[in-house]
Amino acid sequence: RQIVPAPTASMITMRGCPYQCPFCVSGNLRGTGKKKYSKRSIDNIVTELKMLQSVGYKSIIFYDDCLFFGKNVNEQISEFCVTVCEAELFLKWTMELRPDVFELLTEEAFSVLAASGCREINIGFESANFEIQKRFKKKFDIQRTAKQCQIGMRAGIAVNGTFIIGGPEETAETIRDTIFASSQLGLLFAHFTPLEVYPGTPLYTSMFGADERAWFYLLKDDSLKWNEIIYETERLSSKELISMASKAYIQFYSAPDWPDRIRRFFCGEKAEQVIKQSYEMIKNRYNL
Repeated sequence: RQIVPAPTASMITMRGCPYQCPFCVSGNLRGTGKKKYSKRSIDNIVTELKMLQSVGYKSIIFYDDCLFFGKNVNEQISEFCVTVCEAELFLKWTMELRPDVFELLTEEAFSVLAASGCREINIGFESANFEIQKRFKKKFDIQRTAKQCQIGMRAGIAVNGTFIIGGPEETAETIRDTIFASSQLGLLFAHFTPLEVYPGTPLYTSMFGADERAWFYLLKDDSLKWNEIIYETERLSSKELISMASKAYIQFYSAPDWPDRIRRFFCGEKAEQVIKQSYEMIKNRYNL
């Protein structure tokens, strides 16, 4: 996406996750006990950021599933960003957020994030269907989120989304609804991935019970060579889900207003370059 075309490093500030989405490994690393996650202190994080800046890095990707979380998210953001600015860090950075947390951000929070170097927020929406959202332990309001995306973009922060194709009770119709909703949120970029099943998650246990070797045989015999276990149902095969994910890319990036969003966010030749590269990408996505 080249939001920040500069030497980039990645960081993780937390082990585990305060949320326990059934398909995600992070929130289930520590079982169901009280200590679901451990978070590094802001001073500890800033010390590493200073080191990375000193050796030439100019951009950071925080790979935590949710860098900020909980109802006091705006206070967390303020404390973190003030510390980053006081440390005279001039890094640009990317983070992940949940949609229900993203909806809580105030205009001031967006301004503070932008001032401290945040240039990109990636949000795991997963599905636009309310019942499926509940299964995934996610929720968001399309209209509210669309307004938040506009505020973020005006602050100079690219807002992107990820969506899951397939899952329990999914139908071709609910998937099409999610694909349509993705283009109504005002996102700059979107990613669509078939639901993948990982050992150690409740989703895996619901499918295979205590069989810790099931993943090996499934991947060994996978004719598609996807190298991940795709959640299949009698209604939707893995091949159909991959095909729908590919079509989702084409539909999102072919929307008439998408180039306009790119041109509002990027300038001149850069915008045209991003548009061209994105069109090339959708031709080759999933090799379909």
